[in-house]
Amino acid sequence: MSNSNKMTKCIELGSFEAVRNGVPLRYKIQTITPELLEDCLDLMVQYFIPREPISIYLRLMEDPDAVNCMKEMWRKTMNTGQAIVALEETKDNTVNIVGANMTLVVEKELKEKDKDPPKEYKNENFEKLLGSVIELTNRANIFEKYDIDKYLTAYGLAVHSNYHGYQIGYRLLQCRQPLCEALGVKATGTVFTAKVSQHIASKAGFELLAEQIYKSYLYKGEYIYQNLEGDMKFMAVKYN
Repeated sequence: MSNSNKMTKCIELGSFEAVRNGVPLRYKIQTITPELLEDCLDLMVQYFIPREPISIYLRLMEDPDAVNCMKEMWRKTMNTGQAIVALEETKDNTVNIVGANMTLVVEKELKEKDKDPPKEYKNENFEKLLGSVIELTNRANIFEKYDIDKYLTAYGLAVHSNYHGYQIGYRLLQCRQPLCEALGVKATGTVFTAKVSQHIASKAGFELLAEQIYKSYLYKGEYIYQNLEGDMKFMAVKYN
């Protein structure tokens, strides 16, 4: 992860309106500010871990230590001030979080020193998940392919189940472009582990840089996802 200084100013990234079954929703996307951190953390635990294919396969929700590792990673990510949230625009100005993406900037110099899961995470299941993501990210080789020294990555995207169908996930991915512009970054790239997220990423203009079929993935000499269908893909965009 980048050691970028914590940002103190909220970055507004866009306002949107969508209709589902005749019911409109207005929402805005911005960077996560300190007062939103814990609620965003709750959203990720409730709506990301139980739906993400590797987390489901490894039964992470049944492993409190693994969940705590995920929460610690997300908390550190949000503390950079570079992660983003979708907020419903309510008439009474109440805060209603409808989605979030754990984005942050990764720098080449720091990434080369961090090719393995961080030592502070002492949980086997979490190490498997993060190790899988890191290995595919390294194979994608985005720094060389795009000739960049930093890019915007992410460690999970979640949408509240009551708000599916409003294009929130798609808009969160789209808003990476203005976020990259604000942060002085020319590209974004992420490991997408589910078919739905891969489809949305493709729709948002992401291209495939590397992929791995779950069943053939070797971790420390073991096929750890041998009964998991599908694959994970590192997908990216370079902005002009």
